Amino acid sequence: MRRWENPSEVLDALHDAVDEINASRLPPGVRIVPIYDRTSLVRNTLRTVSRVLLEGFVIVVTVLLVFLLSVRAALLTALVIPLSLLFAFICMRAAGVSLSLLSIGAIDFGIIVDATIVMVERIMHEVARRREAAGTPEGLVGTVRAAALDVQRPILFSLLIIIAAYIPLLTLERVERRLFTPMAMTVCFALLGSLLLSLTLVPAVATYLFRGTRPMPRHRGLEWLTERYARLVGRAVRHARITVAVAVVIVAGAVWLGAGLGSEFLPQLDEGVIWIRANLPPGISVEKSAEVAATMRRLIRQSAEVTMVMSQTGRNESGTDPFGPNRNEFLLDLKSYETWPRGRTKANLVDQLSHRLQSAIPGASFNFTQPIIDQSTEIATGSSADLAVIVSGPDLRQLRTLATQALAVLRPIRGAADTSIEQEADQAQLRIAVNRYQVARYGINASDVQDVIDLALGGSPITAVFEGDRRFDVVARFAPEARADASSIGRILIPTRESGRVPLAQLADITVADGATIIARRENERQITIRTNIRGRDQGSFVREAQARFAEAVRLPPGYRVSWGGQFENFDRARQRLEIIIPITIGVIFLLLFVTFGSAFDACLVLLNVPFSLAGGLVALYVRDINLSVSAAVGFISLFGVAVMSGVLYISDVNRRRVDPQRPLAEAIVAAARTQFRPILMLILVAMLGMMPAALARGIGSDIQRPLATVVVGGLISTLLLTLVALPAVYRLAAKLRSA
Repeated sequence: MRRWENPSEVLDALHDAVDEINASRLPPGVRIVPIYDRTSLVRNTLRTVSRVLLEGFVIVVTVLLVFLLSVRAALLTALVIPLSLLFAFICMRAAGVSLSLLSIGAIDFGIIVDATIVMVERIMHEVARRREAAGTPEGLVGTVRAAALDVQRPILFSLLIIIAAYIPLLTLERVERRLFTPMAMTVCFALLGSLLLSLTLVPAVATYLFRGTRPMPRHRGLEWLTERYARLVGRAVRHARITVAVAVVIVAGAVWLGAGLGSEFLPQLDEGVIWIRANLPPGISVEKSAEVAATMRRLIRQSAEVTMVMSQTGRNESGTDPFGPNRNEFLLDLKSYETWPRGRTKANLVDQLSHRLQSAIPGASFNFTQPIIDQSTEIATGSSADLAVIVSGPDLRQLRTLATQALAVLRPIRGAADTSIEQEADQAQLRIAVNRYQVARYGINASDVQDVIDLALGGSPITAVFEGDRRFDVVARFAPEARADASSIGRILIPTRESGRVPLAQLADITVADGATIIARRENERQITIRTNIRGRDQGSFVREAQARFAEAVRLPPGYRVSWGGQFENFDRARQRLEIIIPITIGVIFLLLFVTFGSAFDACLVLLNVPFSLAGGLVALYVRDINLSVSAAVGFISLFGVAVMSGVLYISDVNRRRVDPQRPLAEAIVAAARTQFRPILMLILVAMLGMMPAALARGIGSDIQRPLATVVVGGLISTLLLTLVALPAVYRLAAKLRSA
């Protein structure tokens, strides 16, 4: 497929073209039958994402009804979701951003409506208070306006902070940029639409929905919970030191657990198929290689989960892959996972196939991967393996020696699988070196000798034939017995200008010697690659151990260097970029908070919610045995924005109450916590439960979403608990220190 094309449109056009060819252009009984169609992958992925989004929407609306006890208020809040998505789609269309698994699957409807929840809850609170005070509906517009103006500044800066949290994703490079930048732009567009709607449409519609004299519904269950929470906060503020100490221990313990997490670039996106690369010993004939490939197909079909096996021997038709006859590639189509025996997984199948093939085909090396990840990773990094150790230098023999040493280092490491040297070993080659002295003696041009060799061994077109508008070359080539070995080739006769004939052996030195079949280069240097996949272990710890062992066992001569590529190269590049950009982003968020409050003190207090949310995210990853990855990092970025938003709401309310200098500090802290309990509880629960379907989803398309959603759900749980209980205690201690 051409670059920047839309896969769905291209696939639909291909289906139409195949149907047309089958219907009108092929002889009777001949049909084109696709053996690999990515349409099924796209449809399965969209089905998974659509189900997750629908479940998230239903959960969000249900939670809104439970908390607001008003169908009108819940529908007003839920109305923002489709309108925000519409705004995002319009912006994506204008920016040329296409929908993808990550761009649409990473949208949390709970986060989208957080600003609306704050606005609607405030409006309902003010309308209920005014009705209880006056008993008449006069002044509804003024009440709604006052409520909206009361929260417009926290909403504006909170959503700007959430949008700013996605800045790191806009600075990624290469593979990770193609994956996550469209996602970041989609979420930012949706949040911008939510911001505009919350500050304009929602207050306007509220003036119509909340007309009348009917009192606003009282949520007695939430009132009871609020009273219990107020008592808890009172005790936490009175024992602020103990509360803060407990919070510090919780965060420190979570960070300690997080330090033991594994790391990887991305979870494997399950494509529903398996791609096997099999390398047989160099020098094998095409016929024998095809025979072994047939044996491999029979072995693979012994697994009941496999529905189809297709193999290709040697290089492809286009010649873009310079592989010899010893290279075989296999595509395995699998049955639907629902039909597999209970407990059977794709990883189990791969292990079984690996053991079966290696036992039956000695001397062969195998690599198990998937078609899309195989091609995309190889294009981006030069190797489709999880880890590629790339040794560069000037001499091929020395490179082969170093590669053999590195191979001995990597193979015993726990987790290493499909370990081999990417470039084949030297093979026997026929070398014909024209003796220019002898050629000149017979008056023959060296180019004439080369033309005869080309004709005899490789074949040359001598004419063409036409079938309708199609042209085919007619190629002449010596009979096989005339080019079977070096002595036969030496008897090939070369014409002279005097119409004589001279055997090639008298004009050239013909020898058989070992030599490289593939010479790989990187940055204008010769290189050799040792590749390995990683199973049952995370990439980060594996590479650290491999680098340590390599440094101990392999000594690189001057002029030689090693680099670590493959999937790990993507992970390392993204990690280095995020280590620079995330601190800068936190600085930007701090500036926005400073503008919001006009105080560095308050800005720092709000930023304390970041480690509060970090703790839950790390614990959730640890409990679910999920590695840290770029996907998980994106989850933390989304999480930090919501955590900061809850802190902004609370600190803003405390500051508003402390305007009265006669009011005691502890009373203002507890009163603000009590007032903000309902909106903070709602916005965090809605955001958390909105991501729950993605965190629990299974099936094709859910792999990359799972770490992101797990981080958001776990982080919001800790944010809910620590923000509501620990932040008031922290404010009490910090205020005392500030006044002292």
